Amino acid sequence: MTDIYKTPASSFNIPAFTEDLNVYKRVSVWNMLFLTIVTLGIYPIYWMYSRTWLLNIITREGISSSVIRIALVSGAVYVISPILGQVLLGRQFAAAVGLFAAVSYIVFALIWIFGLRAEISRIARSQGQSDFHANAILTFFFQVFYLQYKINQFIDRQ
Repeated sequence: MTDIYKTPASSFNIPAFTEDLNVYKRVSVWNMLFLTIVTLGIYPIYWMYSRTWLLNIITREGISSSVIRIALVSGAVYVISPILGQVLLGRQFAAAVGLFAAVSYIVFALIWIFGLRAEISRIARSQGQSDFHANAILTFFFQVFYLQYKINQFIDRQ
């Protein structure tokens, strides 16, 4: 007799804690830019979330899920604050909430992207690419596009 309460087996096979950047696929930065335009800016958020999810599988430390949640929630509050200002809240209160949400989204998104940058650089160095370096200024200005460029560069060197 089979146990009906047993957890089903998964067919997703990424070995835990291998610390290998080869789990990432090579994606053209131009394709990312196109997808960002088509999705009205949603694709970079998806990119960060999906890459962080994989990173947290292959590393022990990873990136805190609290940082990710705060960034996503504050971004959502920022987007809906004008609607709340028209419907439920006063305009001034909604503007203050929107401003606070925007600032907190920027801060936590930067913490998130720089944490991702640090982990990618650390793993690349541990895999034998001792000269691998992701520039902080380029990461600040080009964020996901620059990190995907660096991942592509890592893949191409192998």
